Amino acid sequence: MEEATETLTESLFADRPLARADQLRAFQLRRALVRLRKICTPMEEVTGELANAALRPADEPTSDPVDVLLVRATARRFADVADHARHTAEGTNGLRDVLASAFENNLAPADVHLNTIMKMLSAWAAIIAVPTLVTGFIGMNVPYPRFGQGQGLALAFVVMICAVVTLYVLIRRNDWL
Repeated sequence: MEEATETLTESLFADRPLARADQLRAFQLRRALVRLRKICTPMEEVTGELANAALRPADEPTSDPVDVLLVRATARRFADVADHARHTAEGTNGLRDVLASAFENNLAPADVHLNTIMKMLSAWAAIIAVPTLVTGFIGMNVPYPRFGQGQGLALAFVVMICAVVTLYVLIRRNDWL
């Protein structure tokens, strides 16, 4: 599982999002880690209790048949098994964290790229909105300065072009385009 996780995390540095097959493999690996953790965590408790039960003094009265059957020599073995279970549970937690951060790191470049595209689309929408506003106002046939004269149309074009160029320069300066 460690090798599979390492292979998966190395593919993140290819500067491209994970392929669908890699995403599926990562999901399956994470499910397998969860299943392994569900097995190891209770085993750690059980073997720890068995090790403690084997360490109880023989002359201490007990009604638990497990205490009677366990001898002192098995305490070390159960403690060893408990240690292995604890180590495995901690390892699965670590691998699960690595996989979670791998998913986050895989999504981060895609999010940045999407945000960049959204900024550009928003900037162009704002630039296109200015001529739409001016032509919409002129198209309503309401009196405006120089209404009905050629100078009025020229003035509308000058206002429209100045507003678009100003907006373009401001947006470009803020690095949205």
